Amino acid sequence: MRCFVAVELPPEAKALLSRVQHDAMNLGVNASFPDGRGLHCTLAFLGEKSDDEVRQTMAQLQQVRHNKFAAQVAGLGFFPSPAFGRVFWAGFESPGLTELQKKIVEALALAEDKPFAPHVTLARIRSKTNLPGLASYAQKQALSSSPFTVAEFVLKKSVLSPTGAIHETIAKFALV
Repeated sequence: MRCFVAVELPPEAKALLSRVQHDAMNLGVNASFPDGRGLHCTLAFLGEKSDDEVRQTMAQLQQVRHNKFAAQVAGLGFFPSPAFGRVFWAGFESPGLTELQKKIVEALALAEDKPFAPHVTLARIRSKTNLPGLASYAQKQALSSSPFTVAEFVLKKSVLSPTGAIHETIAKFALV
């Protein structure tokens, strides 16, 4: 099964980001948009795992110790850049996310190929059709959610379907 570790967002933050997705869709951008109900911040993508590997991963994640912390959705951007956008995202203000991600990567002995940039993927851009319009929209937004407390992280599996990925929680891990 295809697995990843993530922090889920509270309903208020998901509603805010769903409105941003709706605005982007109305701009005529050629993109796929993940279901707003499943928006999350991925801390580690694990790829395909067997049942035994998932059990081992769960045991490793149970060893992660981290305090609860505050987070806030803030700002919009593109990977790799607005002019060549492939991913449209919302960022975070939260040193706690970076600290938690580092502990998870260490616990799972993962090799990082690029620096961690906490974000929520709002759209995957298929072509440059009205990408300048989306970039202009993103630049004009002063996006900021209310602060929320991150009290847990989750191990999820991603099931691919014709309508997009469906994410199912395998396990939850409480922060102290």
